[in-house]
Amino acid sequence: MRYGTRTFPSLRPAALALALCAGLSACGDRGSAGADAGDATPLRGVLSEAEVAAEVAATLRACSYDGAPVDLREDVLGTQPPRDCADMVERIMGFTGLPPNFVVGEAPIPNAAATILLDAQRIPHRVIAFNPQFIDEVGRATGSAVWAPMSIMAHEIGHHLSGHTITAGGSQPPIELEADKFSGFVLYKMGAPLAEASRAIETIVPLQDGPTHPGRERRVAAVREGWMQACEQQGGQDCAALASAATRPETPPPSGPATAPAGGPDRLPRVDPAGLPAKQGRFVVDESGLLDAGLRAQLEQRLYEHARDNGVEVVLLLVNDLQGLSADDFAWAMMRQLRVGKLDTGNGAVLVVAPGQKQAGVAMGPGVALAMEHFTPGQQIQNWIEQGWPVCVQQQGCGRWTENLFMTPQRVVAQTADLDWTIRYQSLGDFRTAAAAYSKQRIEQGGEYRRDQDPIFRHLVRFEGTVQNLDTPVGVTGVAPEILAIGPIVERRGKRPIHVKSDDGFDAIVYLDPRTVPLMPAGLPEVGQRYTLVGRVERPAALEAHPDHLHLLSWERLD
Repeated sequence: MRYGTRTFPSLRPAALALALCAGLSACGDRGSAGADAGDATPLRGVLSEAEVAAEVAATLRACSYDGAPVDLREDVLGTQPPRDCADMVERIMGFTGLPPNFVVGEAPIPNAAATILLDAQRIPHRVIAFNPQFIDEVGRATGSAVWAPMSIMAHEIGHHLSGHTITAGGSQPPIELEADKFSGFVLYKMGAPLAEASRAIETIVPLQDGPTHPGRERRVAAVREGWMQACEQQGGQDCAALASAATRPETPPPSGPATAPAGGPDRLPRVDPAGLPAKQGRFVVDESGLLDAGLRAQLEQRLYEHARDNGVEVVLLLVNDLQGLSADDFAWAMMRQLRVGKLDTGNGAVLVVAPGQKQAGVAMGPGVALAMEHFTPGQQIQNWIEQGWPVCVQQQGCGRWTENLFMTPQRVVAQTADLDWTIRYQSLGDFRTAAAAYSKQRIEQGGEYRRDQDPIFRHLVRFEGTVQNLDTPVGVTGVAPEILAIGPIVERRGKRPIHVKSDDGFDAIVYLDPRTVPLMPAGLPEVGQRYTLVGRVERPAALEAHPDHLHLLSWERLD
């Protein structure tokens, strides 16, 4: 889905307005006025425009850029943003090195918000909604008609590119700081002085922490962290001196996916478990400078297109130093710090090549891991280190051995190309209804079960629920009536079975990969707490009283 001036040919304005929920700031309580569309009664069939408009009026809530809540009570989203705002978004995207996963629309809101909309079929779409008058007012109030509005748009774009889960209620300061860091990172690349990159926050944002947004000091620090990281990534510059400079030349946008800085190898940030993640746009990082530049550009383009067409982000890192970690631990650390993949659907993979330590490492988001169960990319990379790297060193360039290394990420691309990353079900009730309909159809028509026709197998569902147990007992479902987990998933794959009771009254066992916990701002789920959860369906309940089984891709705390 493209950004800018594209209209929505399949979505009427009223349908598109459904569930403009909570900006990424996710503020407000969960009372009737502040509930998002996920709290509404599950919709049946396709709604008329009048029904959709009524649903909007009953449930819609959005948040301002500074975290102040605002109710929306009408058909809100236009489909044709002004050209100058569309140009602003296009220019920012040109420096990210990433494909957009959102559309842009004008709306009668106080400022700007990253939102999720459900169409009449309840399929979610990511949207940036903004008030053009607010953009103009920011320029006048800050005396920065270019960079201050740009920083706000970059902040909202950062939410979507990172795949932040949008929820109504609950505190979300970590993702707000992450979006601020992304804004600082991109604005450095665009040529903004540090003072200009943080001017909007310094002018608009309150000093004190709010329930959903951190206060001014922490947000300015996050912008500075992103700005400095982008500067240090370029290399060969006095970043401290640049940070105090009042002006910088604007940078022309690149013509394609981001590549290495001219004149030297790539640079990765230091591993920092406590640091803010920041989305970056490179799919191939080569700290050695020995990979063939032409072949690398071809792979960068293919990985960019895979992210654009399928949503899956595959990143290859050839590193000089694992910073005291194993290659696998380094891969997981970089997946978090570079925010590889979309956080809500776990569709990222990081492949690490560390010839100096003779190690290969792999980190795969839970969504990608399901598609890669029978392929071990780490072993292929290890073979390349042993056979290809000595040639790279001897010849001071990898030449065609570059192509051999690139076969591994290309294999990951091939195996993840057919997965569906659309969250098609917005509650377990929706998911169970679809499963029951397919079962009834097969019985009536006498057909065999076919996975390619199953509307729920390995599809995605988002639902809200309360954690009951972090270690569900293992057993045989379909025989015993208890809530039981599937043994092989727990014992062979090392996943933790968590029992959740959904808000609409159904039991589910969600299988959590322990290595994904540091990726999530909410940390390890806690018993008795409510979350929004996204899972890929393993199998539905065998009987009405039994749980559904899902591989847990992400979770966000609500209360």
